[in-house]
Amino acid sequence: VVLPRRWQGRKGLESLLPPGDIDACIHAGWYADTRDYLVNVAENRQSLMDSLDLVEILGVRGCKSLVVAGTSAEYASSDRALSEDAQVAPWSVYGAAKTSLHQLLRSSLVPPGMVVSWARIFNVTGPGEDPNRLLPQVARSVLAGREIPLTAGTQVRDFLHVDDVADGLVQALYAAQPGAYNISSGRGARLSQVLTELARALGDPALLKF
Repeated sequence: VVLPRRWQGRKGLESLLPPGDIDACIHAGWYADTRDYLVNVAENRQSLMDSLDLVEILGVRGCKSLVVAGTSAEYASSDRALSEDAQVAPWSVYGAAKTSLHQLLRSSLVPPGMVVSWARIFNVTGPGEDPNRLLPQVARSVLAGREIPLTAGTQVRDFLHVDDVADGLVQALYAAQPGAYNISSGRGARLSQVLTELARALGDPALLKF
């Protein structure tokens, strides 16, 4: 059963679920409008509250395995590869809200018998990606032959195809091991390199104005 990201209160959520027990759940829903998801207080707070409602209902329905999509935005800024034991110190409301949920799911709030796996996702790309995100914007500009202004592109990011991210979440679900896990390649690359390779595959990398 696939649920929409936003439902209308606890009763609305219960009406979307099938009757009977629920064996397992992958919780990947959260406010993610590219314009303001990092700083929107009201929407991130609502996503947190919706998540707590979901966990409570799953507990009543006997859920034994829960995988929650966390985020690399929980970590403190770093110019090195991030392992699961890296410092958690989010600067954004989004990262802080996700961190808050993780902390609650490590507490007595978790229903007895439920194993919670926390999957920190890094940069996802592929079919269905929001057209306002960086890679789709650059791709459209290059395909149209338009120059696109960019920063120096020195930021290091870890991109993973959406299918590989989905596989990681499913593997975490079946493994049913508690703890936090990075869903990433483990190999970062400068944005300038990623975008240049993308532009070269689609047309003219000279259109990228770093």
